[in-house]
Amino acid sequence: MEAELEGIDDSSVEILQDLILNWLQVLHPQHYLILLLKRKLLASLKLVTSSNPPRALLTQTIELAEESIRVFDMLDPGLTILRGRMMQYRNGPQLMIAKMDLQ
Repeated sequence: MEAELEGIDDSSVEILQDLILNWLQVLHPQHYLILLLKRKLLASLKLVTSSNPPRALLTQTIELAEESIRVFDMLDPGLTILRGRMMQYRNGPQLMIAKMDLQ
């Protein structure tokens, strides 16, 4: 599984989502490989959401970031670089949704 993870294209959202769904049939949702895949998915979603993204994509990004924050708060509590990065991944889409709601 780790070899498969290293060989995938990090910029393809569809491939990452399919891989997460397949691995969730075998691994726990908070397994480190699943968490790694979700972080890669967040990074690729951030690239996609730079231009006018749909609301569903923004909501998915927020949910993934919040899930990662919850897990990493247990593993590494406090103010960490990873927590800051996850908050960036969460706050950008939240701001975009707030702007959509105002229009």
